[in-house]
Amino acid sequence: MRDNSPFFSIILPTYNRVDFLKSTIDSVIKQEFQNWELIVIDDGSTDHTNTLMATICKNDQRIQYYYQSNQERSASRNNGINYSSGQYICFLDSDDFFLPNHLHILHQTITEQNSKNALYFTSYKTTTAYSGLNAENTTGKNFIEYFLLNPVIPARVCLSKKIANDISFRNEVIITEDMVYWMEAAFKYPIVKIDKETVIYNIHDNNSVNLKYNAHQKLYNNLKWFFNKRPDIKNAISKNLIKESLSNALFGIAKHHVLYGKRSKAILFLIKSILTAPSSNQTKYKLNILLNLLTKNRSYSQKLILE
Repeated sequence: MRDNSPFFSIILPTYNRVDFLKSTIDSVIKQEFQNWELIVIDDGSTDHTNTLMATICKNDQRIQYYYQSNQERSASRNNGINYSSGQYICFLDSDDFFLPNHLHILHQTITEQNSKNALYFTSYKTTTAYSGLNAENTTGKNFIEYFLLNPVIPARVCLSKKIANDISFRNEVIITEDMVYWMEAAFKYPIVKIDKETVIYNIHDNNSVNLKYNAHQKLYNNLKWFFNKRPDIKNAISKNLIKESLSNALFGIAKHHVLYGKRSKAILFLIKSILTAPSSNQTKYKLNILLNLLTKNRSYSQKLILE
């Protein structure tokens, strides 16, 4: 690491997000704390991302742009980390935003901490009036369980370069690659939760976790794969929470099929979800949807899943 290295390196992967990208980058430029570099990894965009980035990089030398063939977000973040020179690594998706205090709060917290090699994460706001996302589940007794229960977006996270060099994002995991990373980090390093809202999660129709993309199928597959790959981490999680997480993923698959009128598949995955965690506090809710599907009340079922 060079002597004049920035305090923060911000890794921003992007793919065909030119309509959001300038506003996202502006949120970095407007930071109160200015000792940073921004590394934009273009994962094979076919829009005008390269043209936009040529102008942005010309105006601010702290911003670097790299183009690569499409390799998905894990490879993009790993490559960005390899290009970085900062003491701490931050992440930002190309449709989310930092609030002006984000890096300042992180720098202040890191400076005050005795353990410098840690993963830090802040709280967030959303761009919609829906507040359900902010009601994070605190049932877990450790941070591994916390990250399993709560989808912590990359914009909230900052970690030491040592952790970034030690743990890589798994290229074989798509959609939930960030959750897997946070759990692996929590198994090995200290975690510091900062209860201040410093980022904005941009909710829109093309979010990769949107119900229409059936992201919960990938979540379910990745959870099964991860628990098999890392039995040591699985053993650090309560069995009930593992069942709950798998049940929630199956429920998400069922809701996708309800939304698109695939009644038989919706019924199948609802039953699987209920049987996986029958004592879940959502069981009555799921049974209500199941009853309406069995009586072919599709419109009411769709209303229920969108509440």
